[in-house]
Amino acid sequence: MSLRPAHALAIAAALCTLTGPSQAQPAVAAGGAPAGTPVGAPVLVTGCGAAHILENPDPHPAARCQVLDRVHPEPPPTSVSVCRTNDHFGAVIAAGGDFNGDGTPDIAVAGFSHDHLPNTACEVWVFSGKGAAPLVVVTGDGRTDLLGESLTFVSDLNGDGCDELAIGAPGAGRSGRVYVIAGRSAPGPGRIAAREAALAILEGDVPGRGFGFALTAGDLDGDGRHDLAIGAPGTSSSDAAEFAGEVLVFGGAALVDPEGGPLLMSARHADRRLVGDSAGARFGFALATVGPDADGSASRLAVGAPRSLGRAIAKLSAAGHGEVLLFGSDDAPLQRWTGDKYAGEGSAFGHALASGHDLDGDGIDDLAIGAPLRRGDASEKRPRGAAFAVNSVTGAVLIRVDDSAFSGSVGARVALAADVSGDGHPDLVTSSPIASLPIVDCSQHGKFHEQGGPMSGGVLLVDGASGDVFGRLFGESGRDRIGWGLAVHDLDGDGLSEVIAGAMGWSPPRAKDPALLKEVGRAYVFAGSQLPPE
Repeated sequence: MSLRPAHALAIAAALCTLTGPSQAQPAVAAGGAPAGTPVGAPVLVTGCGAAHILENPDPHPAARCQVLDRVHPEPPPTSVSVCRTNDHFGAVIAAGGDFNGDGTPDIAVAGFSHDHLPNTACEVWVFSGKGAAPLVVVTGDGRTDLLGESLTFVSDLNGDGCDELAIGAPGAGRSGRVYVIAGRSAPGPGRIAAREAALAILEGDVPGRGFGFALTAGDLDGDGRHDLAIGAPGTSSSDAAEFAGEVLVFGGAALVDPEGGPLLMSARHADRRLVGDSAGARFGFALATVGPDADGSASRLAVGAPRSLGRAIAKLSAAGHGEVLLFGSDDAPLQRWTGDKYAGEGSAFGHALASGHDLDGDGIDDLAIGAPLRRGDASEKRPRGAAFAVNSVTGAVLIRVDDSAFSGSVGARVALAADVSGDGHPDLVTSSPIASLPIVDCSQHGKFHEQGGPMSGGVLLVDGASGDVFGRLFGESGRDRIGWGLAVHDLDGDGLSEVIAGAMGWSPPRAKDPALLKEVGRAYVFAGSQLPPE
């Protein structure tokens, strides 16, 4: 199987592709969805096959790694170094919003700084989708606020032609916080505190509930403006016997101060508060906006509760099979899908959610669901995991993926792409960031001598029409954990979705100096035209 010629968006890295020995896994047909014909061995693409490397593409960057104090849109650099030990850059990724109003979708990448150095803070970087130039770096209050635990772009709220970026910081203060960062078309400070850049700051109202752990945006009330849904699934300090998790919805109109100043708002003033009904379920752990059904004008809200048993229980249970609930305009769910019917007990069904595209052609957006703790049988030492695409009205399974080539936790992240395979049909993308893959020799490409290894991680590209796996992306080295952050979007307007994958555990080579940086992290933009088979 061959690849289409690489489409270099900006930072062109050597294309390293190999045809793997594993056969594609056919879809599991359910609910009337036919399984397709296997397309043959999936193409394997390593990290050096990215069109952009959002960090530093040099294979030995440690001597030049430094924190950039100022970042400006022009002139665009050929590489961006954000090297700090334990930064975990690439842990969370969002794509699709036009943050600087230039007509091109942009990318946001978060990293959690776990360094114990003083004055260390979590950061969120916003990159232009046109050339990957950095636009701004948003900094948190400190390394414990978990700024960037969740990210989502919000369609232009204040009418300036730029989309906003919502950033969750569930560790901020006593109760968690969400910053709605105003987009900007004019150059400004390259590095700015979240408090200073915020159009609105939303504060949790109950300590320990993890307000801001998950985010999604969409028109949930049918007024034509994006609303913001915020998950508060609980934390280790929550009273598990009492708290099931909750989701708070803020209307888009309420997020803009009519006088133009930054808006401060408590969760007590949310327009809606949806509360889980199964204690310890972690209701609100994952969120997704799903387009309207045939009878509605407003989008629906999907909520994952990956530890739920689907009923009220007296105490926290790690054995919950998980569930996904779909809400319309009422607080009672339209649909409730429990993991025991899809993935079995202890599968963490609902750990990841995504929507935005129609796989089965019924005119209604479908829903992707991750169950990364699913086991094929009791003898499996590590959960294989699974990812599902289901009809958002009936719950019928359209695709099930539990790829045997990846050694664990498929479904940790999921995304629906407009088209990756090049057949004009939406596709499913899912990741297994702790997957261990065989070492592959890429030395003939003159870039990296070995790729893959233990916990290098991987991303699966799944044909939305047939359910066949047609491509696998995997990390450059062991413990890269590529796929921990995952997003898809057509950034260059060629009709093919780019895949943006974060490798939060990537470290510069340390062969000669053990003091070199580690767990720095990096993110890769795989151009859509690189990935589809001809």
